[in-house]
Amino acid sequence: MITLTGTMLGAFLALYLANWTEVKKNESQKEIAIQNILSEISSNEETLVKSLKNHQQIIESIIFFRKHLDSTGRLVASSSEMGNFISKNPDVLELSDSTLLENGQYQYHGESEINKSLVNISLTNIAWETLKNSALSAKFNFQCLMYFESIDKIKSEIIKKDQILMEAFFQTGGNIIYDEYFYNNLTLLLELEKGLIQVYKNKDKGLENCL
Repeated sequence: MITLTGTMLGAFLALYLANWTEVKKNESQKEIAIQNILSEISSNEETLVKSLKNHQQIIESIIFFRKHLDSTGRLVASSSEMGNFISKNPDVLELSDSTLLENGQYQYHGESEINKSLVNISLTNIAWETLKNSALSAKFNFQCLMYFESIDKIKSEIIKKDQILMEAFFQTGGNIIYDEYFYNNLTLLLELEKGLIQVYKNKDKGLENCL
């Protein structure tokens, strides 16, 4: 009887230790998965912040050129208007000289590099895809998985809209100032970028269900 009890205790202890080890292993794997996703979020947020800045510059440039290009294609503005635009967008215009017209207006000569900021957005989702397609995903609750999935949906929409924008750019031959299709898609992309950046900034609250 003493031997049997000792054997049973040993078996229970071994089972407990095995379960404890498995739980700790799962917790460690979950922590690694979350850290990988957080690293991916940080990288994507940095990319989006730069992309948003570039796209806002293009929008502001389009608005400025639409206002100040006259019917003959001359760039006409006051010195204060031009100075304000240049200070906010120093890489868009390379001015060579200006000609005083009337009423304090100048005709400006130079080269526009409004398209310089237009580059493909490179966002990754390797960490999330790896987790989603692994058995480890079963260790996360539904709210946590939905949070990651919602981020991925917005990210996919941004990549899709960015591709549409690049195609629209090439269809215009680079003449984007008066192309409404390009402008409208750029506006939509801006809103998506702002939205995802805000989600990223609030990631601590979103990750509450994952810990």
